[in-house]
Amino acid sequence: MENSIFRSITLGIGQLISQKKRFGVPLYQRSYSWGNSEVDQFVDDITNAITEEYTNYFLGSVLLTEPQDGVWGILDGQQRLTTASIVYSTIRTLLSEKNQHADSEQIANEFLAVRALGGEYYPRLLLNEENQNVYRDAVINQSSEKNIEFLKKTYDKNKSNLLILQAVFNCRRKIEEWISFDHETAVRKLYKLSEYLEKRVLVVVIEVANESDAYIAFETLNTRGQDLSALDLVKNYIFSNTPKSHHNEIRILWSEMKENIGENEADDFLRIFWMGNYGLIQKSRLYFNLKRKFNSAPLVLKLLNELCSGSKIYAAIEDPKNHFWQNYSDYTRHLIETLKILNSKQTRPIIFACWNAKNIDSSLMENVLWYLVVLTVRFQTIGKKRQGILEKQCAKIAQDISNAEKIDLSLLRQDIDKILPNDEEFLADFKRYQEVSMKRALYILSAIEYSKVYDYEYRNSWQFVDKALDSSSNISVSNILPRKLSPSWLNVISEDDIDSLGITSNISNFILTTRSFNIKQSNKEFSHLKDLSRESEFWTTREIADFDSWELDSFSKRQDQLRNVAVKTWKLNK
Repeated sequence: MENSIFRSITLGIGQLISQKKRFGVPLYQRSYSWGNSEVDQFVDDITNAITEEYTNYFLGSVLLTEPQDGVWGILDGQQRLTTASIVYSTIRTLLSEKNQHADSEQIANEFLAVRALGGEYYPRLLLNEENQNVYRDAVINQSSEKNIEFLKKTYDKNKSNLLILQAVFNCRRKIEEWISFDHETAVRKLYKLSEYLEKRVLVVVIEVANESDAYIAFETLNTRGQDLSALDLVKNYIFSNTPKSHHNEIRILWSEMKENIGENEADDFLRIFWMGNYGLIQKSRLYFNLKRKFNSAPLVLKLLNELCSGSKIYAAIEDPKNHFWQNYSDYTRHLIETLKILNSKQTRPIIFACWNAKNIDSSLMENVLWYLVVLTVRFQTIGKKRQGILEKQCAKIAQDISNAEKIDLSLLRQDIDKILPNDEEFLADFKRYQEVSMKRALYILSAIEYSKVYDYEYRNSWQFVDKALDSSSNISVSNILPRKLSPSWLNVISEDDIDSLGITSNISNFILTTRSFNIKQSNKEFSHLKDLSRESEFWTTREIADFDSWELDSFSKRQDQLRNVAVKTWKLNK
């Protein structure tokens, strides 16, 4: 190769496969990830281009590193190359089924496998360890639909492998639909598809000489495949900056980390990891900052170990059943579940920092989590304040915890107080509070219900709240003013007032009920609801019976009843 960093050439994707002979997906590359929509679009775009007689169809760029032992490394483009090979495999299979065996064999030899001296055949495309076996069984080897169904059962626990099998199925379905004419026409269209894919489906092939050049290109190029996440780039950075003798260990740790993250967004984990240690950061700066901080081989390995450990904490932050919480109290697990119900995303770096930096005992964790519940309810759930302010302060608190020798509750409270709405603000916010999530409405109302019963000591009432939130509970939430209004309701309250005040979704328009209550009420008039409320086990519901009708004055009084208890329920001195 010339002394330039890049060399590029435009080829048909089939020409690329046949001329370069063999390709390999590096260890650090993600597994196959195209779903139905991407595969269907890939096939439709090509067949439509043929039908419309387009001279060429441009597919994007493919980034390769120079071959080692005859195998070119794929830096970017494996989704397209893999799917193109699946299309060729489908053409091979359909030609064979139509007794065009010589042509079927030619497709296999030119685009699927390459013959070495001595007669042994090797796949032209080597996927990573996770995908290689299923790719061999379903794509390189000729597979019937029946065999594909069998393979789905064999690989049923691996999402990426199932995507490959589904891609094989989808390609066959789409191509069969496109060629669905008489035998002669179908064969001719298969020839046309193979030729067009070989010479007219164009890719810009970019070749780089070495790992450092590949590293630069990998950061700057991304085409038709799924967008690279910051975590993908970190993976490349780790492999590119560590000795090959460590790569197997890295692969094991990386797989463990990915398993812990599960189906969550990869960059969400990376951002929580950073903010739980180093403060606020924008997603677009994650990779750059990590490179700058972990800028040597020993530090890169340190980063990997910290990511692996951090992924375990991340997995537990919103999962009270995670084994991380087994040595903590039931109350702690209740508070974790509460933060999840409240969708308290911004507070997660604080929990991460507590777990990651300190051996925090159960009592201290309970206090920290209660502070976060109060902050979330007052600032976010009811206050509807600016999320950027909450995120910034939570990131600062997390960084302070990470840097401190121990967690100081008084300092934590001071930091929370800086943005926590005071009682006057909270009372005003509560009057405007509308809730679309019935689970959150159930939490807010049950917390108010039992807080007053137990003298506003949430620590003494949480078990009743927890029971109400349990999926097997008979307790639910109902509307006072129904969403569909009968004429009798409109006689006491106007639609304009309902819309302007948002009464239907206002928390004060909800009551705690049981399922049998809901069946009996079923959007009947207020007088019927009033009679049923007298029999309720909940004081917040029984108070409805004190109103003669549900009009604006009644609604306002109901707001006062609830908010005067709520302001005493969510306080930092619990």
